Amino acid sequence: MRCPRDKMPLEESIFENDISIDTCSYCDGIWLDNEELGKLTGLKTDVLDGEKISEEIEWDEILKCPVCKIDMEKRYFSKEKTVKIDRCPGCFGIWLDTGEMSPILEIAYRIKDSGDFR
Repeated sequence: MRCPRDKMPLEESIFENDISIDTCSYCDGIWLDNEELGKLTGLKTDVLDGEKISEEIEWDEILKCPVCKIDMEKRYFSKEKTVKIDRCPGCFGIWLDTGEMSPILEIAYRIKDSGDFR
């Protein structure tokens, strides 16, 4: 599998809770297969799902899914609309650019602590 950002090979890494993720050693991006984000946070994926970003997106910003090879969608990570992610509409995998994992985990833990699972 190759990085959707720079086409370098993705390397399998073990993250917290023995969850296998794919990382790019060149750009530090992270690929999460469907449900891996939920496993990392302990929340159902649909709780974490934000709306699709409807603003104009430049074509050079659209990434191809490393699994399905189709265009990924730009989405907000959650209803807070503070972090943008790339999600595949086919396999529902998620691409995180460098620096996006920490704020995503913070948001997820805040949601979990608040009990707001709506």
